[in-house]
This record gives sequence, C-alpha cells and structure tokens, in this order.
Amino acid sequence: MKASTIFLMIGLPSAFALPAAAPADGLDRPVEMVRLEMSNVKGRKKTLLVRDSFVPIARSRRGEVERRDVNFPSPGPVAFNGDQCGTSTFENTDDDSATGCNIDDCNALASGLRGLDRHWELTNGFGGAVKDWLLLASVGTCQFYVDRSDFFDATTDGKNFVGTSDVADLVADSTANFQKWGTVTYPGGSLPVGSVTPVKGKMGCFPSSWNTPWRIQSNQP
Repeated sequence: MKASTIFLMIGLPSAFALPAAAPADGLDRPVEMVRLEMSNVKGRKKTLLVRDSFVPIARSRRGEVERRDVNFPSPGPVAFNGDQCGTSTFENTDDDSATGCNIDDCNALASGLRGLDRHWELTNGFGGAVKDWLLLASVGTCQFYVDRSDFFDATTDGKNFVGTSDVADLVADSTANFQKWGTVTYPGGSLPVGSVTPVKGKMGCFPSSWNTPWRIQSNQP
C-alpha cells in the first residue's frame, strides 16, 4: 500500500465489461457494479462486485466539464496501478448501526482483488447529490466503502485514487485482527461461526497522501 511508480497500462479483462446498456440513476454514474465470478478457497462460488468510476474529460465550448461513464476502473489518463495508498489506521467502528461481515466473504473479497492491479479514480460525486460513503467492492456480506466527501469536486479535473491492492490489504488485515467467534447450536451438535466486526480507518492515497476514510461492514454507512 505504499506509494509507487505508475506501471504501463494493461487492457481491461473482458470479465469486467459492463452490460452494454447499464441503466443510470440520474446521478451520472451507472447503477450496475462490475461482476466477476470466482471460487473461494473452499471451492464455493462467489461473486466479486467492483464499482465503476468516472472521470472528467475535455471541457465543452462553454467551458463546462463534460463527463462520461467508464468501465472499472478508469482507463486513463493514468495507467492502471493497484497500489495507490500508504499506511492506514484500524479501529472498531463506533457506529451502532454498522453490522459485521462473514469471514469467508471477507477472505474471498481480499483474494479476489489481489493481482488485478487496477485502481479507481474518484471525485466527491457532486457533493450533496449522492451519499458520501461509496461502495467500492464487495463479496456477499463483506463490503468496502470510502468516504469521498473531501475528495476533489466532480466539476474539476482532479481525481482521488484508490487501488485494488490497497483494498485487498485492508480487508485481509481487518479479517485477521477483528474477528469475533460464536457458536450455533443445533439438534445433535454445534458449529463455530466467525464474523469480522465492523472496522474503520484512514489512509493516505494519491495524490499527495490524500486523507481517505474507509469502512468494512455489511451495510451502507
């Protein structure tokens, strides 16, 4: 998760292609998440969901910033790189409404993001027009959010970067260090059941180690 040199651009795998006619919600971003089918270490089928990102393009003749939706993640002008952030803090989320995640789902989310070497290019989403907490990636109950309220304004050419490797590291570390175990009993026996408690933190991301709050939980913050 340290800052690193930008690598050469690589093509977007066909598995990440969005449906040709993804519906819009009126907020200049696609409703659909990009989907990737995978199997966890136990061989069970899982669906990895990753958020589209969108970036400003050339200004119009009237000087307004035109926009276009792009597949996950943005293809330019910066080459893909999954390592966009530095070290992070970790602590239990103090929001009573936050709910925990299934350990298997979080392990699958971390492994599914590893090796993709991609990044998101994000803005504040036009300020109050959308939720501050944006879902970037999820598998089942394990959902990763960033707070974009202090990101670059969507009407400018500025963008905030978060990498897939960064998210994978945060999910893996949270899964290892914030586990909670219980027991489910049934006629004739019992079964240990583990969960990841809601976790939050802050990391510094490109550009200029920009403050980026994040959360891992199973519901929208």
